[in-house]
Amino acid sequence: MIDLITTAPTTGSILIAQPFMRDTHFKRSVVLLTEYEKEGILGYVLNKPTEFLLHDLLPDMEGLIPDFNPNVYMGGPVQLDTLQYIHTLGDKIEDANPIVGNIYMGGDFQSLLNLAKNGWLNDQNIKFFIGYSGWNFNQLNDEIDTNSWIIAKANADKILAKNAHNDFWKNSIADLGKNYKPMVNYPEDLAWN
Repeated sequence: MIDLITTAPTTGSILIAQPFMRDTHFKRSVVLLTEYEKEGILGYVLNKPTEFLLHDLLPDMEGLIPDFNPNVYMGGPVQLDTLQYIHTLGDKIEDANPIVGNIYMGGDFQSLLNLAKNGWLNDQNIKFFIGYSGWNFNQLNDEIDTNSWIIAKANADKILAKNAHNDFWKNSIADLGKNYKPMVNYPEDLAWN
């Protein structure tokens, strides 16, 4: 999941929750930052699938793509009434925004529907999210300063890999190298020790 550790977050960075983070939205999460600007920071939790399937939230899609009904992920606690998506479809979706490597965010929904009708969508080239994670610039930097997050550069090939959510946090920690590997076995609560 991780190519190398960086010292400062940027668009395309991964935030890996420290093992003892208590915030229920981000506990043992891996967040892809899709916008990192002074005006605000936006990202999606990559490893928290919900019980919802795409057709539950967009019933009209069932008629368009009956064989494609992936889990929708919890992108974060902001605007839970929205559906967002990241993908590797690039310019096949008009107005898609490049994030890192071959990963793009959003784009024209009609373009997405056209690709769906033609059988282009699969669970390895697109991931849907309810809501998103958002911070103001100082808020995230304060969380980083208090060691809530480990910052790393994303490996775009692994972000949408099949079943990426399974052990995603542990694998992301392990990929940081031998100095971080012991964290994989830390209990979620120090009281369990």
